[in-house]
Amino acid sequence: GTGATFGQNDSITDTTSGDTDTLNLSGNANYDHTGVGGNGVSGFEIVNLDLAKQSGSAFTVTNLANDVEQLNVEVSSTVDVVGITVAGETSLTVAGDVGGTVGTTNVTDVVVTNTGDNAFGVSGDSALTSVTATGANDAGVSVTLANDATTVLIGGADGANDAGTVSASGAVALTVNQGGNNIDDLTLSGNGAAVTYTLTGADAGTEYTVTGDQDVTLVGNTAAFTANPLTDSSTGSVSVNITSG
Repeated sequence: GTGATFGQNDSITDTTSGDTDTLNLSGNANYDHTGVGGNGVSGFEIVNLDLAKQSGSAFTVTNLANDVEQLNVEVSSTVDVVGITVAGETSLTVAGDVGGTVGTTNVTDVVVTNTGDNAFGVSGDSALTSVTATGANDAGVSVTLANDATTVLIGGADGANDAGTVSASGAVALTVNQGGNNIDDLTLSGNGAAVTYTLTGADAGTEYTVTGDQDVTLVGNTAAFTANPLTDSSTGSVSVNITSG
């Protein structure tokens, strides 16, 4: 019900699974999914966090469990402090056995660190301009963005057949070896408009697949495209621009 208080010493459990149970929490503090002693939240497939505080340090979500299919985090870009409107905190970090999608509203930059083996995703509204997502294995990470000027840094779990999918528009600075492990299987598309991906960290092991109905341009150095397979299953045009080095 409304008005209840949930603290890190509290426990909320749903004993059934796969039934899209939803937990809504709001506040100005960080969120630890397992709480104190591992007795936090369990059995909820959808967790909605509505967070607001003065800008200063990123909101953190820790110990996320893979039974959470959708984590939605909304932050406030402004907050009132003693009657004065000040900038709100819009940075977010998420860590744990991420097994679903992290969706954001008003978040400008998010860092997601996955310690599990499941596929996971990150998506955001037009406020989101920077995504860092590491720990992607063969199941992969997917990133979907609405802003037309973004930075995406993704990295694998072990550098062997790790997969990543990015759908964005405009200009994307895309690093594919964040944390030292490369994304080997890279799927790229435009999200509602043409997109240019400027690649960092792509090497001889990177394989490209282009999908969707938008024009896609890939920009990178010689190492990013030397004998690298490129599969074009899109209905738009695909261009490759090789820079020196």
